[in-house]
Order: sequence, then structure tokens, then C-alpha cells
Amino acid sequence: MGATEYLNSPGGADTFDTGNFAASGITLKIQEFQNMEYDCRRWDFVPGLSIIDVLMWNTPEEIMAHLNSET
Repeated sequence: MGATEYLNSPGGADTFDTGNFAASGITLKIQEFQNMEYDCRRWDFVPGLSIIDVLMWNTPEEIMAHLNSET
């Protein structure tokens, strides 16, 4: 694929060996993401749920705007 970086959330930081990635010419990066808060209509927002919940309550444009604000 030609990738040179692998981006992972902090939850998987202990799962990967950076040396294995480096040996393959790939930089392992751990990135803190901010929870995306969104309107859940009559339910209370619960942070940290899966991407399925985010996809259920948000348009693709809203999700992309949040992801672009993280960079």
C-alpha cells in the first residue's frame, strides 16, 4: 500500500511494538481524539461509544468536519 505511518488510538498503545513497525519503515503514532458531542434527540449524550453511535446520529459532513478539526 505504500503507507509510512500507522495512526492508532491510545487504547491500543500497549498492543503494538514500535520496533516491528520501524523495521518495516512505518512510524507508529498514538493520537488522542476528542469525543465528538452530538444531539441524541431525547436521549442523553454518552461519550466514548463506538463509531456506530457517531454514524447513527451524524451526517457524513458533520463527522468529516470534526475529524478535520482534529488535525
